[in-house]
Amino acid sequence: MLSRVAERTYWLARYLERTENLARLCNVFGKLFLDLPRSAGLGWMEILDIIDVRPAADGSDGDWTDARVIELLIASRDNSSSLISSLAMARENARTARDVLPTEGWLTINKLYLSTRDAVVNVAPGGNLHHFLSGVVESCQQMNGLLAGTMSHSTAHQFMRAGRHLERADMTTRTLDTAAAMLMSGRGALEPLYPSLWASVLKSVSGYQMYRQYVRRRILAPDVVRFLFEDRQFPRSVSHCIDQVAMTLAMLPGNDTVVESIVHLRRQLRGVDTAHLSTADLHELIDRLQQDIARVHDAISDNWFRIGKDG
Repeated sequence: MLSRVAERTYWLARYLERTENLARLCNVFGKLFLDLPRSAGLGWMEILDIIDVRPAADGSDGDWTDARVIELLIASRDNSSSLISSLAMARENARTARDVLPTEGWLTINKLYLSTRDAVVNVAPGGNLHHFLSGVVESCQQMNGLLAGTMSHSTAHQFMRAGRHLERADMTTRTLDTAAAMLMSGRGALEPLYPSLWASVLKSVSGYQMYRQYVRRRILAPDVVRFLFEDRQFPRSVSHCIDQVAMTLAMLPGNDTVVESIVHLRRQLRGVDTAHLSTADLHELIDRLQQDIARVHDAISDNWFRIGKDG
C-alpha cells in the first residue's frame, strides 16, 4: 500500500485513541474534583500535566479558572492536544484514507466530529459536561468496534492497531507519572483520600473493575502501579499495549529496524520490579519508557512513512 495511506491510517487510530483517552480522563477527574475538599489542592490543572500542556497555560495572562482549563482541554483550536483538535485530525486522516476504510467508518467519524464540534461550545463545568464526555467515549469505542468488525485485517488495519496501542501505552504512562507525583510524594493532606484518588486513576483508563478482580484487597499504590504496568491480560496496561504493537509490527513487511526498537522497549519493561520503586525511580522509569515509545514511533515513521519524501 502507499506510504501516505499507511501513515494516515496509523494517525487516524492515534488521534481517535487520544480523543477517547482525554474524554475519559476529563470525565473521571472532573467528577472527582467536585467531591474533593478545597484543602486537597487538586483541580483541573493536574490534567494539563498529564497531556503536557501546562506551559501553554502558565505562559498566558489571567487566572486559570476551571472553565478556562476545560475550554483549553476540550474546545480550544489553538491547543493541538485538545479534544476537538484531536478529533478533527482523526476525521481528516479518515477523510484522506477513505479508499481503505469501510464506508460506515468514514460516515461514523464524520458524524462524531460534526456533533462534537457543535456541542463543545456549550460545555461547562458541572451541567452537561459529564453527559458530553461520556458520549464522546462511547462514540469512539463504537468507531473502534465498527472498524474491527467490518474492515479487512490487512496492512492498513495493522497500522491502525500499532497506532492505537502505541498511543494507549503513552497515555497510561503519562497518567501514572502524574498520579505518582500527586499521590506518592508525601502530601499528608491527601492521605485519607488515597483510595478514592487511586480508584479514579484506575477509572481513567477503564481499569477499576478489572483491577478489583486482579487485587481483592483495598486499593494500594504499589498494586495499582504494578497492575497498570505489568498485567498482560488488561488491554490498557503498558505491557499489554507494547506486546500488541510488537505482534502487529511483526506482521508488516520490511520490519527489521522497527522490531529492534520494540524489542528494546519490551526488555525495559520486563527488567523492572515496578512495585518497589520510589516516586523518583518511577518517574525516571516512565521518562525512559516514554522516550522509548517515541523511538518506536520514529522507527515506524522512518521505515514506512517517509519513503520517497526526502528525494
